Amino acid sequence: FKEFDSNNSTNKKVRILIEYFLTNNSLDNSWTIYLLIGKNNKRFISGKLLRNYFSEIYSMPLWLIENCYTKVGDSAEVVALLLNNINFKNDIKEDISLEKLMRFHLPKLYSISDNEKKLYLKECWKNLSKEDFLIFNKILTGTFRVGVSRGLVTKALSSITEIEESIIAHRLMGKFEPSIKNFEFLTNKLTDQKELDYRPFPFQLANSFDEKIKNISVDEFQFEWKWDGIRSQLIKRKDNISIWTRGEELVNYSFPDLLKILFLINDDFVLDGEILIWDESNKYPKDFSFLQKRLGRKNPSLKIQKDLPITFIIYDLLELNRLDIRHKKLKERRKILEETYKKWNDNNKNNFHYKFQITELHNVSSWSEVDKIKDYSRNVNTEGLVIKNKNSKYISGRKTGNWWKYKVDPMQLDAVLIYAKSGSGKRADLYTDLSFGLWEGDKLVKFASAYSGLNNVEIRELDKWIRNNTIERFGPVRSVSPKLVFEISFENIQKSNRHKSGIAVRFPRISKWRKDKNINEADTLQNAHKLMIKI
Repeated sequence: FKEFDSNNSTNKKVRILIEYFLTNNSLDNSWTIYLLIGKNNKRFISGKLLRNYFSEIYSMPLWLIENCYTKVGDSAEVVALLLNNINFKNDIKEDISLEKLMRFHLPKLYSISDNEKKLYLKECWKNLSKEDFLIFNKILTGTFRVGVSRGLVTKALSSITEIEESIIAHRLMGKFEPSIKNFEFLTNKLTDQKELDYRPFPFQLANSFDEKIKNISVDEFQFEWKWDGIRSQLIKRKDNISIWTRGEELVNYSFPDLLKILFLINDDFVLDGEILIWDESNKYPKDFSFLQKRLGRKNPSLKIQKDLPITFIIYDLLELNRLDIRHKKLKERRKILEETYKKWNDNNKNNFHYKFQITELHNVSSWSEVDKIKDYSRNVNTEGLVIKNKNSKYISGRKTGNWWKYKVDPMQLDAVLIYAKSGSGKRADLYTDLSFGLWEGDKLVKFASAYSGLNNVEIRELDKWIRNNTIERFGPVRSVSPKLVFEISFENIQKSNRHKSGIAVRFPRISKWRKDKNINEADTLQNAHKLMIKI
């Protein structure tokens, strides 16, 4: 941990990992991988509860701990720092393995009383060495992060085993359970293919648009809508079907109506695409908020399936009848996809093409046409375009020169700052979580909150202003004098009964501090509603 924490070099981190894996046993290595990739790290105790317990165990005033926390910004770290000043009389320190800690020690915290938790923590801290406090507290609160990506873990394992990185990356997809068996599965050259049958391939991602590619002919690229749904892979191998999201969650139970369609297809396949709620009357998807109503439901009723009908938009064909075709050029994969889909559609009627369709490709002859299509995207409820090099292979992650996301310009409203709350982490002692209001008559009504968009100089200037212009305090929140105007950018706007303003915006962020405007020039709720009419 100390070596990682003091190093920014990618190559050095890979060497540290290699040395670690070679000098530890398979079980500890598997738990290390589990913690480093951070996909399923559990929280055994919340940060707030950890601070409270420390206060009660060592009779330290909670207000003092909270003041320390606002400076440090991390519960695990502030308690670790404070523990360094506790005089532990026991010199015998216990070396707890990751397996014992994660499998046996910490899970029991879910089922014991508060007093028992405090006794357990006190005993743990007494028996740990000082250098273990931070790591223990991080694991305890589910916040263990050490600046090591999945890619670095993959590189290290590939170097040790001489197995291709792409194969290691595929084996790491899905739910990784720490065990000797699973570590050997990762590192064994002769792993049975059946072990990979239900796992998705690592997803290929798009980079932000680069104006330089406009110097290249549009004939070199494929242009398609950037749909706003759940990026997913559908896998059918020997009648075993799995639906994986880009976040590597298995979501079969949420979409039984999609499973029914997949069972109709005779071929085996791996498809990359987007799950959407489809508006059949308008022939384009509904807002993401409708899709959220389907997420997390283990058994959606027939009524929900009817009211919120799922459509899967296919982007790419990655595997067909056990043949991996990711190495083929995109234009070749697209041709195979179109031919295969036509066969599927001919064999399966009953609105098959409404539930299961290929994403549309735009025929363009110039970049000016591309810009026009991109600007029109909100009219069909998309975020813009994805531009793909026709000669690109399907490669894990964001590879320069392959794919770009060309998003429509954000919507914007000028709003008045009305509330502020301190941030977290490095910003714990700064007021960076901000809420903004729009005019409704002579009143300001909150319509959005944002915490990004300002630079460090602006953040400190605004923090000082907030402290000097506070009207009231509501716990950690301050209401401030309505004097400052900010330009707020967002991706979409829609009606919402959950908000006092009657609207909800997607991905709000600060795009400009409008020091040139007074509050009477800020936008109204009526202006916000006009934006909804435009789209």
